[in-house]
Amino acid sequence: MSAPFSISRGLANGAGDALEALSRDVEDLGAALCADPSIAERFLDQLQGIDRIAQTLAQLATVLRAPVPEEASNEVRVGDLQTRLRQTHDV
Repeated sequence: MSAPFSISRGLANGAGDALEALSRDVEDLGAALCADPSIAERFLDQLQGIDRIAQTLAQLATVLRAPVPEEASNEVRVGDLQTRLRQTHDV
């Protein structure tokens, strides 16, 4: 069993803010690429991956900024991220 880990509220909020900003940047990138129909058609799977990355970053930001991150991780909507976070509750 590993030692308890803690992070200051200020650092967690700052990291959450940075992740949220990255999420918006990634979303904007995906939207710009989708604006070109030829790119959207040729790279649909990759664009969906970009969207998934943006959603994951936003969800991580929410968890980090939550008063009780363990509880917030139960509200994560990105399936594989939710599974990973739930598994860490038991570590």
